[in-house]
Amino acid sequence: MCSLKHQPVPEKKVSNRRNISAKAVTRIVFVALILDLLAFTLILPLFPRMIEYYLVQELSHPSILSEILKFLNSLKPSSLQHEKWDTVLLGGVVGSLFSLLQCVASPIIGSLSDRGGRRRTLLLTMFGNILSCSLWLFASNFYIFLASRIVGGLSEGNVQLSIAIISDITTSDTRSRGLAMVGIAFAISFTIGPALGAYFAHFQADSLPTPFACSALIALGLLIIETLFIAYALPETMPKSQEIKQQTAVSESQTLELEKLGWIHFGHLLFFSGLEFSLTAYSLIIIY
Repeated sequence: MCSLKHQPVPEKKVSNRRNISAKAVTRIVFVALILDLLAFTLILPLFPRMIEYYLVQELSHPSILSEILKFLNSLKPSSLQHEKWDTVLLGGVVGSLFSLLQCVASPIIGSLSDRGGRRRTLLLTMFGNILSCSLWLFASNFYIFLASRIVGGLSEGNVQLSIAIISDITTSDTRSRGLAMVGIAFAISFTIGPALGAYFAHFQADSLPTPFACSALIALGLLIIETLFIAYALPETMPKSQEIKQQTAVSESQTLELEKLGWIHFGHLLFFSGLEFSLTAYSLIIIY
């Protein structure tokens, strides 16, 4: 009898100017994603106090901030007596605006990466992230801060592009392991990032335009480092056009099945993320 030995799955090589392995590309994506998510999470615990800062600056005269707060107060339940309710809710609305714009921009960014390549599109979104963080750094009024969140939401494509890159370079046997690195990056960044944001917010200097500019400066530095790191280390992983045609040759039933799975995944994330963000908002109400 002949014995059957387990044959290891051959590791993909990424076709580019450097013959780099899929594992190396996964490590590059992992480091870049941690830098990006750290920069993203630095601002999360600062929303209520930032809103209070802009209220002090702008509430004495008519502004978009005062009009928004009037509208939010008109929605306030009579049974709710917490005086900071409108401030925390406005912070939640600003955070939700970022996510809503990201939802709108994500399909466009994905389509651009299919046509122009992952690396080029990722670098393009990074410049948008840097612009967003620069606006936050100099956001002396609520208009500029709101503009920074809009620009950031429209240009945030790192997570889906990271998933696309890992999907490009892995096989069906190694893809789950590669995508797990995305989840690990989220766990690390969302654990450390908010704490760092709150810590650096205590540092103030006369040369900085706002009390929260130190956290914005740290986030900007992380994004610049990430951009340089991607430009130097990340190769293009987009398969050639002929390979794409072979990989995407699926039947109509498979397409419908993928669409159904996509909607199920969307529903799961919608409720899970909503619960996660609601717990955060509730804790901020208690604290502030």
